[in-house]
Amino acid sequence: MLKKENVLEFASGASTMPPNGFIFQPTTEALPEESGKIYPEANTCNCILKLPVHKDYDSFKLQMCNALLWTPTFGVA
Repeated sequence: MLKKENVLEFASGASTMPPNGFIFQPTTEALPEESGKIYPEANTCNCILKLPVHKDYDSFKLQMCNALLWTPTFGVA
């Protein structure tokens, strides 16, 4: 089951919010549609979650959930 903590860990590398917050404001960006990428990407140093463009919500949701659940720990690939 996907939780908000999974998104936070994927995007920032942290499993909980730091006591003083993040140095950078977490942001989202869209990956270029022509890139053909179906999974999200993250820049954990700057807290940027890069989202892929899909033709429909169900496809987007499936690939997002898969990516977030397949990468449960920071630094392990």
